[in-house]
Amino acid sequence: GAIEFRYRRYEENHCVLVDGMKKLGFQLLLPDDIQGSIIASFLYPVAGFSFAGFYEKLKSKGFVIYPEKYRMQMHFISEQ
Repeated sequence: GAIEFRYRRYEENHCVLVDGMKKLGFQLLLPDDIQGSIIASFLYPVAGFSFAGFYEKLKSKGFVIYPEKYRMQMHFISEQ
């Protein structure tokens, strides 16, 4: 049905997103075995990473990300 199709699409989008982000040097905040397919949190890749610049570049291409702090680790969230 429609729900299963939508979930498969989210899973496929998630895999494309994570593969691309890993190629850019990003790591997921959560381990793969508990990571969901709808929201993904990525650790900042290096000290001095400019979230503002990254945000603006993605925003100009139609993507939405949110800055977050979790247990004092800087990361951001990407929604499908």
